[in-house]
This record gives sequence, C-alpha cells and structure tokens, in this order.
Amino acid sequence: DEQAIGVADGVGGWADVGINAGLYAQELISNSVKAIQEEPKGSFNPVRVLEKAHSNTKAKGSSTACIIALTDE
Repeated sequence: DEQAIGVADGVGGWADVGINAGLYAQELISNSVKAIQEEPKGSFNPVRVLEKAHSNTKAKGSSTACIIALTDE
C-alpha cells in the first residue's frame, strides 16, 4: 500500500579535498532503506527517516537528498 522513492546526490566540491561524496550519498540512501524498514508499517515519516539515516552515516561528505512516500491516497 505504500512505497518510497529516494535520491541523494553527493556534493562534488568534496573532491577538492580528496573525499568521494558519492560514497556518502550511497551510504545515506542505504541507511534510509534501513530506517524505512524500522518505521511503523504503513506510516513512515520521510523527515524522520532522513534524520536517522544522516545520523547513522559515517562516510565523510555531504549530499542533497529527497525521500518521498507514495500511497494510494
């Protein structure tokens, strides 16, 4: 009944200091998937998911990110 779509795009400016922000973005999305799976069935909060994913991401870098919930409504 509910699906999620997420996208993250690492900030390329980190390359100037030798950091691959793409790895940060990949870890952020991976942690988002885990956070969604821990949310109450049928009512996940995208903001809470992204906050939890961010706090669990250990790679250096930064990213733009968007997570949306798709429901029948």
